[in-house]
Amino acid sequence: MALSQMFSLPLPRPQDSRLLLSVSEAAQRLGIGRTTLYAEMDAGRIRWINVRARRMIPLSELKAYIDDRLAETKNQGSTDSSPSPDFGS
Repeated sequence: MALSQMFSLPLPRPQDSRLLLSVSEAAQRLGIGRTTLYAEMDAGRIRWINVRARRMIPLSELKAYIDDRLAETKNQGSTDSSPSPDFGS
């Protein structure tokens, strides 16, 4: 058996080109639970559409959600007037 056959690496999976994700798929991509994702959807922070009886989330909404959370984090950091901790450096 050739050495290249013994240590062959799996081929990369093709890019997922779907534009709509199920709630489970979207939660997995965001690294959060389904319950948390439903709460974010119900609060209006992530938009979704109905496809028959399923809530489907456009991929663009996940990117927008992340951008919004990053902007919130940045704004929170700029309004914090407390002094930075001194770690003795």
